[in-house]
Amino acid sequence: MSGVRTLAGWEFRNAVRTRWVLGGGIAFAFASVGVVMIGMHSTAELGLTGVGPAATSLLGLAMLLPPLIGLLLGAGAIAGGRERGTLQMILVQPGGRRSYVLGAFLGLAASIWVILAAGLAASALLLGAVAELNDIRSLLAVAAATFGAATASVAIGMLVSSYCATRAQATAWCVVLWFFFGVGADLILVSLVPALNIGPAGVLATITLNPVESARTLALLIMDPELSALGPFGAFMTWEVGVVGAIAILVGTLLAWCGGTLAAAHQIVRRIEL
Repeated sequence: MSGVRTLAGWEFRNAVRTRWVLGGGIAFAFASVGVVMIGMHSTAELGLTGVGPAATSLLGLAMLLPPLIGLLLGAGAIAGGRERGTLQMILVQPGGRRSYVLGAFLGLAASIWVILAAGLAASALLLGAVAELNDIRSLLAVAAATFGAATASVAIGMLVSSYCATRAQATAWCVVLWFFFGVGADLILVSLVPALNIGPAGVLATITLNPVESARTLALLIMDPELSALGPFGAFMTWEVGVVGAIAILVGTLLAWCGGTLAAAHQIVRRIEL
């Protein structure tokens, strides 16, 4: 475990010192404050109370920028180390192959948690002025979905990085995946559901194939216990598995994305010839 801790600390320090990572964190913080202010203004104009519209807007942003940062962080982990020559030096150390993937993942995940926490904290300070007691659940749901989507994205980025020979290739593929997870999958789902008549059970199965959509749905489940925002799909989940069961399925999905992609990346790293 000492090797894992050492590698995690090394990756964490490298990540937080990277200009584009800091820039992404600052951009997320400013964008978060912006969408929250717009949401609060809309709430005031409608004469409503609470943080519902602002939290929903923040969730939309959180499902776009943090996954991109996570994918790009993961993309540079293994392919970048291969280009710099540091990967070979680490792998020849005792236990290097066992420790590298897990240590790199923990360090990168910790770095993105730090920068995302700063952005969410800035938004929470604004929302605290108008938040009611029952709004705490919504804020926690947004935070959980943000960290979950970003963490899964880091793991996916590392898997892509393990396949690619260069960092540029890994980055390009991760951008494609980001577009698919963030926008493309929704467009495909909207077009296929009416055509194939897959029903709510099929929709749930499809959602589990997209970590970003899983995180978004998880947040909506926690924010709206009556599941009105999810329409017939929400009614299906309430009837078949219940809210707690649906939350457990989606949390398990995010954990499976992390564990499965890291295990696959580890198998690829094990076969790297020095």
